[in-house]
Amino acid sequence: MARTLIVLSILIPSLAISLIDIREHRIYNSHLLIFALPLLFQMRSLPLLQTLMVALSALVLSISLGIGGGDFKLFSLLLLAQGQLVISSEYFQLLALCIGASLFIATLLALKMKERLGGSIPLAPSILAPFVAIYLDI
Repeated sequence: MARTLIVLSILIPSLAISLIDIREHRIYNSHLLIFALPLLFQMRSLPLLQTLMVALSALVLSISLGIGGGDFKLFSLLLLAQGQLVISSEYFQLLALCIGASLFIATLLALKMKERLGGSIPLAPSILAPFVAIYLDI
């Protein structure tokens, strides 16, 4: 029963955030706050200095690549509450795979609609899929 509650408390907000990001290209602060609750109950945080260094690196990368503020806030929430998981090589390998798949799908859709690949690509699914898979041991 407890495992089911943990799975649902992580899976439902993750799916909601991802689907809204795909549809609206937005990540709402209220959804991040709801998602933060189960994450904070089982924190696996990093030392403060390490968290700040990774967050600063992510901020510089976000600004230089034009990544949206919502994606940065989502990653920062995961970093703050589950830093040990988020900086693992397993997470970054899955993250790179998910982002690559998102870019590939976006390119195929643009080609199918005979448009240029432009605009924003929703990153919440790519950020959350590896996290959920590792956190829930799927």
